[in-house]
Amino acid sequence: MIACPWYHSLLGLVRGVEKNLFAALDYSLLKMVSASAGLIWLTVALPLPLAALLTAYMIWRSAILTMVRGVAWGGPPVPLAELKAARVYRPAGRAR
Repeated sequence: MIACPWYHSLLGLVRGVEKNLFAALDYSLLKMVSASAGLIWLTVALPLPLAALLTAYMIWRSAILTMVRGVAWGGPPVPLAELKAARVYRPAGRAR
């Protein structure tokens, strides 16, 4: 069998995805709230309520940390304003 561990602990997973989740939602608070609410609404009554709540927690943690200190990739944190200014993808209908 082949194994490829992504993270060795739950805390490692939470910290490992904090720089990506808010970015995946285009640094949008509205998308963050919508994604969290939708995730919890769709899955809490199903077999994976803890996974849904953990994922919502990770989304909120990612957003809060990004807004407060920026994102760190092994160096000094990059502020949210710089992240938004440097992104390549722009949603349709938004001018630069």
